Formats: sequence, C-alpha cells, structure tokens
Amino acid sequence: MRTTRDRLHAYLATSLPDLRLNGDPEHRLPNTLHMSFPSVGGRALLAQAADHVAASVGSACHSEHDAVSGVLAAMGLNATRAAGAVRLSIGRMTTPEEVDHAAESLVTAWRCLHAR
Repeated sequence: MRTTRDRLHAYLATSLPDLRLNGDPEHRLPNTLHMSFPSVGGRALLAQAADHVAASVGSACHSEHDAVSGVLAAMGLNATRAAGAVRLSIGRMTTPEEVDHAAESLVTAWRCLHAR
C-alpha cells in the first residue's frame, strides 16, 4: 500500500507543484495521504471529482464543519491551507491504474476550480 500511496503522492505533486503534504513524509500510515490543495477548498475539490474519487476533508465527527480541526491547527496549518486539506486512502486491492485515474480526476477538478 505504501508504494501505491507514494505513486498517488508523486502524481499529484508533479501535477500541482504547490500541493502540500500534511504530516511527516516518512512516519505515517502506509495507506493514507493527507494533502492541502492550493487555492481551492477541499469540499469543492471533492465535489468536483465525486464521480471518480471517494475521499474526505476530515474525520467523520468534523465532516460537516468548516472550522480548522484541532489536529490541523496543532500541526501548524493556517486556515487557508486547512481549507484545502483532503485525506485520501488507498485500499489493499487498489490498483496502480485506479490510483492514476483518481489522481487525474483530482488534478482536473483542481484545474477547473482554480480557473474560476
């Protein structure tokens, strides 16, 4: 799963140079990627990519609130960076092709929103 997660991270980071990884680059779960997409809201990004990507902007207990979560605030994320935060998870059966498709969908959604 780590390799697949890193594939997703590399694709997104190459396509969106201002994308920011939230958390330690080495000491993290092998199936989870938490990123902040620049200049767009995480909710809007996921809504734009909803036909191709299932992801979250926060934990279930905070999923309906726009305030910066305590965890993201403790990590030092400002409100703008926290607003673009998205948590992506990879499953054991996720294929490289599915990762590439999800990444393409997220990049396309970001470009569409960023152009507005």
